[in-house]
Amino acid sequence: MLTEKKRITLIITLTVGAIIIGIVPWLLLIFERTRESIKWLGNIYFQSWGWLIVSCLAGYALKEIRSLSATSKIPRTTIVILLLILLVWSLIWFLLAIFGYVISTIT
Repeated sequence: MLTEKKRITLIITLTVGAIIIGIVPWLLLIFERTRESIKWLGNIYFQSWGWLIVSCLAGYALKEIRSLSATSKIPRTTIVILLLILLVWSLIWFLLAIFGYVISTIT
């Protein structure tokens, strides 16, 4: 069993990892200067499977935060809302990947 401190550290690490993996590459694609620096993500087909990593990290963090009892409500609620936003983002990302695949197959 993990102690409460280690569990809180794990939850924060999973949340930050999901944010970094899920949002930062898309933000870098917005700007013209940084678009070339993440070209390698397209080479490993990150846009096709990256949603899976985000949903696994956010889902596991939600599972861990449910069993956490020694935290106050405000940080816990904030993290739960952030994780739910990340899960919705990964679902949208998945649907965009499926939609892109279907459109590329049709045309």
